[in-house]
Amino acid sequence: MSKLFMLINASIFIIYGSVFVFFPVEALQYIVTDTPNSASSIMDIRATYGGMSIGVGSILYLLARGESTLRIGLLAVLFVMACMVSARLYSIIVDGSRNGYMHLYLILELVAVGLSIILLRLQK
Repeated sequence: MSKLFMLINASIFIIYGSVFVFFPVEALQYIVTDTPNSASSIMDIRATYGGMSIGVGSILYLLARGESTLRIGLLAVLFVMACMVSARLYSIIVDGSRNGYMHLYLILELVAVGLSIILLRLQK
């Protein structure tokens, strides 16, 4: 179960990142209903949303491959998702403005945090 959970997370990060590498303007416009206004902003979207997401997904995939690294992988998912939840909640409080995708992401991130905790406890 832990390996499947890790592989699903890895796949999501890699697919999400690939979309932002190859279609940064369209992806950003679809998710936040806004468009970047300079080459530098497009470059940063490709690197941050795209490259970093692919990197995180690749690390999770490598950690999922070995039985001895599954626990570290689950901790990685837990920390990444908990940080995303924290930053998203902070933004909701500070910025107030949000769309339906932000609520969906928050729910999915919270589910990933919860599942990570459950799977970590089952591994003991």
